[in-house]
Amino acid sequence: MNRRSSNRKHWNRQSSNRQSSNRKRSNRKRSNRPAAKSATRPAIRSTIRSTIRSTIRSTPNATTYQLIIDVPAPLRIAVGRLGQFSFPAGKYCYTGPAKTNLEARVARHLRREKKLRWHIDYLLCQRRVRVIDVVRHNTPECTVNQQVTGRVVAAKFGASDCKSGCISHLKLLHHYSRATR
Repeated sequence: MNRRSSNRKHWNRQSSNRQSSNRKRSNRKRSNRPAAKSATRPAIRSTIRSTIRSTIRSTPNATTYQLIIDVPAPLRIAVGRLGQFSFPAGKYCYTGPAKTNLEARVARHLRREKKLRWHIDYLLCQRRVRVIDVVRHNTPECTVNQQVTGRVVAAKFGASDCKSGCISHLKLLHHYSRATR
């Protein structure tokens, strides 16, 4: 037997081992998926869609959104590189921009499971915290944020790159009702 044929046999053995290990990996991936998630996703998706539809009708060319968030109990959480913050119980207003794909951005915020990318994600992934309203605007983000009266709880929250002098884009509201927005 010459050297070339022995190398081919060796290579064939390695490729067959790779194929069988790939099959094992793909089988493991399928078996680890929880079945309960798929049952709840349609309900969550329909809630997200109805929330988005109801607010888009009022402002079709919106570039700024506000999330009204309910924090039912005091929280102390780490917010990315900003550090630890204490959030008292109450209603909060978060103002954010979305020059394109506003619907997708809002839908992402309404999802429970997501990669923690923005400051608001750290707050929204907490257990009992929920978005209770979404408001859309055609005016710039900082203009809308500066019109909100409320207390700043976390400095630079959502405004780490703000050039308009906003201290934070998340404010604890003194009072909120859907009729007065």
